[in-house]
Amino acid sequence: MSLTNRLLITFFSVVLISGYVFYDMIIDQLELGISQSTEETMIDTANLLAELVENEITTRNLTHLNQAIDEYTKRNLQATIHDIVKTKPSLRVYITDDHGVVIHDSGGEAVGEDFSQWNDIYLTLQGEYGARATRLDPQDEFSTILHVAAPILEGGEIVGVVTLAKSKLSLQPYVERIQNTMLYNGIFLLLVSLGVCLLLAYWLTRSIRRLVSYADNVAGNTGPPSPVFSEPEFNQLSAAIQAMRRRLDGKEYVADYIESLTHEIKSPVAAVKGALELIDENMPVPDRERFIDNMQHEMERLEEITGRLLELAELEHMDKLNHTGQVDLNEILQKQIDIRSIQCRAKRIEIVTSSVPSTVYGDEFLLTQAINNLLDNAMNFSATDSKIEVTLIHNEDSSIISIRDYGPGIPNYAKDKVFDRFFSLPNPVTGKKSTGLGLSFVRQIMALHNAEIRIETPDHGTGSGTEIKIIMGSIIMGSE
Repeated sequence: MSLTNRLLITFFSVVLISGYVFYDMIIDQLELGISQSTEETMIDTANLLAELVENEITTRNLTHLNQAIDEYTKRNLQATIHDIVKTKPSLRVYITDDHGVVIHDSGGEAVGEDFSQWNDIYLTLQGEYGARATRLDPQDEFSTILHVAAPILEGGEIVGVVTLAKSKLSLQPYVERIQNTMLYNGIFLLLVSLGVCLLLAYWLTRSIRRLVSYADNVAGNTGPPSPVFSEPEFNQLSAAIQAMRRRLDGKEYVADYIESLTHEIKSPVAAVKGALELIDENMPVPDRERFIDNMQHEMERLEEITGRLLELAELEHMDKLNHTGQVDLNEILQKQIDIRSIQCRAKRIEIVTSSVPSTVYGDEFLLTQAINNLLDNAMNFSATDSKIEVTLIHNEDSSIISIRDYGPGIPNYAKDKVFDRFFSLPNPVTGKKSTGLGLSFVRQIMALHNAEIRIETPDHGTGSGTEIKIIMGSIIMGSE
């Protein structure tokens, strides 16, 4: 499981558990608060009722009281409390004498019974506050009945007790309404929290993902620059990976280049050694000159190989461009084409150009070197009395350079190898191979510019040639 998902699950679990605990605690306190506020109202009502029935109790004339309470229980209230409609009274009233015997019950069930042992009656007769909560069904919390009592006084003496009883079930609609409101709001807040957790997890792991991407690129030998983070710890880790990469690259690089260089110089060294063994003073002058020319050619090839290797080694160790600015691609193309005009006339090669003004951000010297290599390749593999097509166009926000020759083209077996170091095809005219470093050099330059290089071989028969495209991001769009 990814670190982002772990953080997301952890954060959201904490929020979810905390929300559940908080919700449960609030509901408990809510129910307690509603019960307490109900009890407080019942206390006021019980004491008011105790004052109103004092005369009836002392005279033992309960006719008017019975009639009034009976009318109360039959009332059709039709009271809308917010969105909850109350239609019937929910208070039960019973009155006991000074011995705790019920002398009036609005429910008509307990008249004559002895309630003196119930807390509401017992405590009130002792001059204390009397109240109780009794469950009719021990397994059902909603069967709880709240009882609140008030003394009936005559001359300061307790002559009876008024008790109001109210079912907890009658309060449940209000509790459920608040519960539902809190639940809906809680779900909304949880969804918002999930979004916040997502953003937080993404933000916390963003630096890690960048570091992982950098490490992957380093492992792939693409040589990206080390990323810069806002967190000092990640900057230290990035620098450590960069230093480790340089040390490991240095060892592999030296071994790789020694192997490549050894392989490539075997051929020219063998040619020079063979010529030296065969040449002598008695050799005919034409043969001696031919051997000397061959030795000179091989020595020049050795010199070119070592020079190109040094240039390529320097490029491959670059993490980023050191000298950048706005570069006019059209100007570079025109200058390099003009420089080759004499060579083209000598080989009777026509360079056909079509370009628009285009400016990119990069290293002008390296881009010039890349275009030089591509034009040289096109000329070397172009037959006499042929042409080279050079175009510079725009495609959305990109500049595309295309250089196409009409030489023999690239064989199928070589298409995947042309960018490899030291891989080269024989020149169609001289039959000799180049250093095989030119296209590798160009590819490295393009990688530093975050540009793309493609080689296409149009399938139109012999002599259809090769087309090389460079795709770079433009910063100033030209117009035709």
